[in-house]
Amino acid sequence: MFVSRRKRQQSGELVRILVLTYNRTLSGYIEALTKQQVAVTDGISLNISTFAKWAMFAIGKVDMIQFRERRNKILQLGVGAGIKLDNEFLLNEVEYVLGRFLPENLDDYLTARRDGRGASPRVDRPMRESILNDVVKPYQEWIDDKKLWDWNDLAVKLAKEKLEYSYDIIISDETQDFSANQIRAIHNQVSKVGSLTFVLDSAQRIYARGYTWLWPQTLLFRNPRTPDMKTPQHGQNIAWYSTNRIMRVSMFRS
Repeated sequence: MFVSRRKRQQSGELVRILVLTYNRTLSGYIEALTKQQVAVTDGISLNISTFAKWAMFAIGKVDMIQFRERRNKILQLGVGAGIKLDNEFLLNEVEYVLGRFLPENLDDYLTARRDGRGASPRVDRPMRESILNDVVKPYQEWIDDKKLWDWNDLAVKLAKEKLEYSYDIIISDETQDFSANQIRAIHNQVSKVGSLTFVLDSAQRIYARGYTWLWPQTLLFRNPRTPDMKTPQHGQNIAWYSTNRIMRVSMFRS
């Protein structure tokens, strides 16, 4: 459809297709499957990648914080604040906050519904305030002072700024494991007249991202029963749940 449209417009611009997966194993599998089933012709630019690899390539060379250094700093801040939570729980909670909210909206964490974490340990309003004000925000200030990037910073930048080019087709696989800011980033890079497909199974979620799939619907589509949701942009259509077989056909034969 997009190639034919370019020809009708007599445009030499490439049809850009981006396929994103959560990890390298899936990326390699989809790339091999695509080569078997899809003929990439002239006029098409196809990029199959993980989100992290694509984001790094799109933004360019930046100095990323090392995993151990990041972990140690967050735990150090937690100890200094007297936060009595299991180390892994605190690290996951900070990851949730940084991945769920844009920097200017971090205070929304204090009142946001938190899904997928369980009831224990209990994180009440005072505990959230301590996590936010004594760990998350100081960590951000510290990493800014060191001129380093957190992995969540890549998603935030792409969620706020458009690349020099947009993608006509974006397909995101295993999207249930993407953070909210990664979804914002993907949505921000699709053309005004484009195709955006999220392939997911929330029952197979590996990482507790802390939101239900009602939230991405409010970002992308308008639900007639909830008029406060955003109206689709020009060229966007609502996508409905479908079977694996139908999704495979639509992915490789459209």
